[in-house]
Amino acid sequence: LDLANAARAFAAARAWPPVLQRAVAQRSVACLELNMESQPLVNLVDLDLPAPDGNYLLETLLRRVDAFHNEWIKEDPFSPCNGILLRWHIDNFGIHGTTYLLSKLGIQKPEKGFLETAEASTAAVQQGEDWRQERFFVK
Repeated sequence: LDLANAARAFAAARAWPPVLQRAVAQRSVACLELNMESQPLVNLVDLDLPAPDGNYLLETLLRRVDAFHNEWIKEDPFSPCNGILLRWHIDNFGIHGTTYLLSKLGIQKPEKGFLETAEASTAAVQQGEDWRQERFFVK
């Protein structure tokens, strides 16, 4: 977890040169051999670390998502499933893992136009340009 947190901090601070990315990717693969938990793996995969180690981390995550999916389906995915989340020590599968899990459930990514509209709307709200703030309704 410390490696994942440190890597995310460097990436967030934009102090993330390629040599450091490669070093983190190599060390992450070594940590996988020591049974790295899924949440730190998710955090590292979402940093899009360079190949070949970054690809290996992604492949490992996708195998874990497959295993999670199989266990989840057996447990009853339509009821509260806190037990499986506790057993897996995970609260999400990140950008890549969640997209993959949703695709296994038949839920595909939205079309590019939808994504562009959503991103533009989100940016407008963040900049205080939300047209809904200027509207009011009277009964």
